[in-house]
Amino acid sequence: MKKLFFVFCVALETCNEIFAQASYMHEAAEDSDGGGIWGVLSLLVFIGIGTLVSKLFSYENSETRSNGYKKYSDDEGNINLPSEYFCKGQKTETVEGQSKQKVANNSDKLAEEKQLYEQQIINMYASKTEHFGGLLIIKEDGEYHYMDSYQDKRYKILDDYIPKHFPENCTHRSIRVDWAMFRAYLKFYKNEFRPFNQLEKANVESNDFLGGKLLVIKAYYESPPCYLSVIPLDFFMSIGLEETILLHKIIKRPMSAHDWYVMQVMQNIGLKTYKEYEKYRNSAGQWHEGKDGWYDSYYGYLAPTREESQVVFEKKEGCSYADAMKTVQSIKWEYDR
Repeated sequence: MKKLFFVFCVALETCNEIFAQASYMHEAAEDSDGGGIWGVLSLLVFIGIGTLVSKLFSYENSETRSNGYKKYSDDEGNINLPSEYFCKGQKTETVEGQSKQKVANNSDKLAEEKQLYEQQIINMYASKTEHFGGLLIIKEDGEYHYMDSYQDKRYKILDDYIPKHFPENCTHRSIRVDWAMFRAYLKFYKNEFRPFNQLEKANVESNDFLGGKLLVIKAYYESPPCYLSVIPLDFFMSIGLEETILLHKIIKRPMSAHDWYVMQVMQNIGLKTYKEYEKYRNSAGQWHEGKDGWYDSYYGYLAPTREESQVVFEKKEGCSYADAMKTVQSIKWEYDR
């Protein structure tokens, strides 16, 4: 009904416009020569029909859109469009958000797994691992095993953790070693110790923390290319006589009487390095005879006779070369595990 009323109104308005135009054109025609009046009337009728059709279609489209939105509006006039009216961009954003959340969840899972793995390595190895000049040394299956490669994930974890939490396991810090010689030895004797067992076959035992020192003493006694660049007595003195004897027993090699004698003298008079001993020896043992007997350049007056001076000098040093020889020969240079 509304449509018919609208059409009637539009038609009436159009007719008024046409007749108005026709009246005007008729008057104009009368003033002219009177030709072409019917042509003008036909043109006006055509224009009026076109205007009527245009307005009719415009109303139809407006009515259709109004009805379409009215279908999804509530009593208060609020429009609630269905999901298909939303743009595709919103769906894309939802998918991207889900993808980012999935990546974040995977990252969190990997971080948690990494943390659990690191804690497992620390709990299993840290307290029983010796940190020696870049090497990690443990005992497995009754023998020393070592690791020095970043290719094994365990190395990085323990190399970072042990110096901070188990500084006493860093056995290289308090001893004197020719590190150039030591690295040369490892280069030519990589298989001196076996590598760590795989994690699933790990069998870590209590460690005596002698592995690094054992490698050093082997390097000192090795023939070229791992030559003796410095006197090993500095190394022996830095670890002490007891460990020096023990290491020689492990490698089943007797100490020399000279090394035994020098170590005993150094300990008795409180010398720490072989350079100190060399300086000491430049004067100690250098005797000369005076008016009342024999003198030593370091200790001074010894005794009236040379024989007596020898006894006094040995007492001052706390050891004689003959005693050192006798002691070394009496020791069984073999380690009973």
